[in-house]
Amino acid sequence: MPLVSEPYTGATGRLMILVSVPVTDQSGLYAGYLGGTIYLEEYNSLKTVLGQHPLTGNKSYVYVVDSNGTIIYHPNKNYVNKNVRSNFYVQEVMKGKTGSLQGENSQGIDMLAGYAPTAASIGWGIISQTPVNTILEPTTELLKQSILNMIPFMIFILVFSIIFLTKIVHPIRDLALYAQNISRNKPEQIKQIPAWYFEARELKKAILVTVAHYQTRLIEAESESKRDQLTGLYNRRALDKMIEDMNQYSLILFDIDYFKNVNDQYGHLMGDQVLIYTAETILAETKNTDFCFRWGGEEFLILLPETKQEEAYFISERIRETFARTLSPIDKPITISAGVGTLYETSDYFSELLHLTDQALYEAKHSGRNTTIRAKKTPKLK
Repeated sequence: MPLVSEPYTGATGRLMILVSVPVTDQSGLYAGYLGGTIYLEEYNSLKTVLGQHPLTGNKSYVYVVDSNGTIIYHPNKNYVNKNVRSNFYVQEVMKGKTGSLQGENSQGIDMLAGYAPTAASIGWGIISQTPVNTILEPTTELLKQSILNMIPFMIFILVFSIIFLTKIVHPIRDLALYAQNISRNKPEQIKQIPAWYFEARELKKAILVTVAHYQTRLIEAESESKRDQLTGLYNRRALDKMIEDMNQYSLILFDIDYFKNVNDQYGHLMGDQVLIYTAETILAETKNTDFCFRWGGEEFLILLPETKQEEAYFISERIRETFARTLSPIDKPITISAGVGTLYETSDYFSELLHLTDQALYEAKHSGRNTTIRAKKTPKLK
């Protein structure tokens, strides 16, 4: 069976781990093994793969622990070979659990952490941590820009308010002077007093045009914050608002099979083209009343209002078959694995529905890929 040793110090005095894989002949008889070492304190394959974390350089990092809770990879090599099994995240992955939490790291920085175990034959766990400020900064910046954009508008309102009041006061003053002259028996020909309401109406029109302009700008900014920049599909932020007023709907959650191979073989630019192609395909295969999301990476979600599970299953199968027979930007078809779930048929709550649909997607990927699995309803305890 495959073997990954615990960290040890070799004859050369360097910290390493041994990795070996059995080799069998065509008849299945054991013929030997392939073995190799990873020098943990030096540049190695773990650094090559995990050092490419998308948020690296923004105080985010990924580290790996073995089955005993010992760090075998960390971007800061001073932490390598340190046992951190007292860490809650590490305890969870050692139990084979996957999840995410918010908490402080060893330096007291508020972090968002995600963790997941590797295959049981290896027994490693991977933890990714990102500062909360990294997530909040874009929102803060958007708020700051909105405030800065509103300052000229407020100045505009102030100036026109003064003009508006002036237009009201002058006609009233002229009428007051005319009344005073009458009281003093100094009649004079009534001069024409400008109708102030005309100026007020024009000012109102100008204000409405300006407000409408900035409202449009704010709506566009809000819309952009709910769209994935690469594909133009909705992102996760847009989903919560959409489902508030829906009484019944289905979810199709799918991802592209072997997408990492596309990036590795054709490059990330071609990988982006495949993601754009995927988005265009699902938009073409769904109705105008359906909503399509890029859920993250190569994972997509389709929200089907007023759609039962059986119908959603056939829609998913139609989309899957379209991908399987259509040439993608890499000059060959791609395949997808999908899970399908329906509110009330699968679960009465969205969070559980999404979880069960994700489990169905996981089952589809581990049952051969290029297939759709219906989410199973969790039995209620009596």
